Amino acid sequence: MSLGLIFFQQSTKNLQLTLAGKAILDCENPVKILTNQILKYQFPSSFSLKVKVSGRFKIHPFQFLLKIFSDSRIEYLTQEEIAKIIITEAETEKDFEKIISRLIEFRNFGDSCLEKTLQKNILPLKA
Repeated sequence: MSLGLIFFQQSTKNLQLTLAGKAILDCENPVKILTNQILKYQFPSSFSLKVKVSGRFKIHPFQFLLKIFSDSRIEYLTQEEIAKIIITEAETEKDFEKIISRLIEFRNFGDSCLEKTLQKNILPLKA
C-alpha cells in the first residue's frame, strides 16, 4: 500500500491494483515503475495517515535523501546519521540546510548534540 501498488477499496472491501501495480503484473519494467513510485513517495499520504505518521512530516523522504547524498558537504551517510538526525529531524523539504548543519554537528560531536530524550531512547543504536 505504501508504495502505491495496491489500495483498499472501501465500497467493495477488497484490495485493488493501482495503475503502477497493474503495469508490473502486465510485465512492464518493474525497476522503472518502482523507481517512479519511490521518488513520488511522500508524507502525508493515505498510507501514512492510516498508520498514524505524525502530521508534522510533509516531505518526499527518498528525494530528500538523494538531495543530501548529492551535497558536496556531506559526501556519504551512515545508518546512524539517517536514524538519529534525518528521520527524527527532517520534517519538510525546507529543513535541508538545517539537516546539513545537524549532520556536520553530529559528525563533530556525536550523540552529545542530540536532544536528551533522543539520547535516552536510541543511544544504543550503532551502525
